[in-house]
Amino acid sequence: MTRSLIKVLLVENDAVDRMAIERAVRDKRLRIDLETASSYKEGLEKATTRGFDVILLDHNLGDGYGIDILKEVSNTPVIFITGSGDEQIAAQAVRLGAYDYLVKDPDRNYINLLQTTIQTVLERKQVEREAQEAKEKAENATRLKDKFVSLVAHDLRSPLASNIGLLNFLKNESKRPNPEKRDHILDQLIEINTRMSHLIDGLLDITRLQTGKITPKFKFLDARKVAVQAIFGLNFIAGEKGIDLKVEIKKGSRIYADPNLFMEVEQNIVSNSIKFSNPGDIVTIYIPEDKPTTIAIKDTGVGIEEDILKDIFRHEIKTTRDGTNGEKGTGLGLPYCADIMAAHRGTLTVESEVGKGSVFYAGLPQVTPHALVVHTSEATGRAIKSMLEKINVFVMEAGDEKEALEAIDKKIPDIVIMDITNPGMEGAALFKKIKSIPVSQEAPVIVICSLSENDVHDKLVRLGADDFLSKQLVSEELIPKVRKLIG
Repeated sequence: MTRSLIKVLLVENDAVDRMAIERAVRDKRLRIDLETASSYKEGLEKATTRGFDVILLDHNLGDGYGIDILKEVSNTPVIFITGSGDEQIAAQAVRLGAYDYLVKDPDRNYINLLQTTIQTVLERKQVEREAQEAKEKAENATRLKDKFVSLVAHDLRSPLASNIGLLNFLKNESKRPNPEKRDHILDQLIEINTRMSHLIDGLLDITRLQTGKITPKFKFLDARKVAVQAIFGLNFIAGEKGIDLKVEIKKGSRIYADPNLFMEVEQNIVSNSIKFSNPGDIVTIYIPEDKPTTIAIKDTGVGIEEDILKDIFRHEIKTTRDGTNGEKGTGLGLPYCADIMAAHRGTLTVESEVGKGSVFYAGLPQVTPHALVVHTSEATGRAIKSMLEKINVFVMEAGDEKEALEAIDKKIPDIVIMDITNPGMEGAALFKKIKSIPVSQEAPVIVICSLSENDVHDKLVRLGADDFLSKQLVSEELIPKVRKLIG
């Protein structure tokens, strides 16, 4: 539970009991923000019109009974308070929805149980809320899955029927062969089966992602490199349509994503933009000025109609259209992209105007890389820290093996830079120790060493060092080598 005060309403007509509870809350510094009501009428009004975390409800209120208030506040946890001998009433209250009850005693010892009872009730309420949310989420997912499967089945039924019809036609035509007609039918069969294959591939991708069989493997990446790689295989298709693909992202623009999955997002969206563009149109990948970890893909194509736009990322609603050259699609690509972005704890949004084009925004969380710099020279440490901070890398420093392992225990580094040129630094041993820790095995390591020491160099290569650097060239080569590894 959080440390904020718990808002509690006490409905109690006995002034002495009411004051005793108020005093206990104050003197014991209980984490309770207590509000009181001294009658049935006042208690009912406050309980039904104001928001409380818990209600403490006495039974006999003079002008009414607490059990009648209980019936009106089903969404707020209630702890029923009864006098000794009224346990049957307390049991009735629990049957009606009270979470717990306290029995008054002459010495008012029941007040000592307030904090723990309230805490237990709130924890139980939280568990019930989470269980209900999980149930609703599962039911909703089942409904969406059923509708999605129904749509896919519908999409497969039509091409399968076409396949059967064309194959029967070929069978009948075999008695009076017509090569031109046969070739035309075979072309149709190839196109239909290719489309079905794409549909099944898309369905499998979505299923694997939603069931957790595919999980993002996050890395720091150079956003420009990812974009250039994403459009590499699409340049020919775009050129055939007379569409220009541009990447307007600066080198060294860093994002934190799964390289393969995020590239799929870019490829799907760029492919979609090509599909709905005409000769002379332009597709541009860029980073908006005010969103450094958002990749925007803008096209000057035909745009998207409003009735399609609102459902474009939903699996259960079919939004696919033919492209400007009659290109077919499965309708699964953009919903799959939205799933990938959700797995990245990111967002996928779109703006579009019919006749002017569209802009898709793939927004990723902003994550700062952490570098562990191991050195025995304060001057070296200061210099490296200054250089790394200029490219927005947070630096953790360690002067020996103990400090390095303590730093890793506190925060897993995204990159390790080791200076082993100074006496007393057992580079190979420390490197091996760092790589033996499961959580730090994936972190790339740059070793600053004397490049003339071939035996040390070769040993570190075998152990898995990612790059090397001469101490004399740190100021010139460190940042390019770091960017190469973490963007």
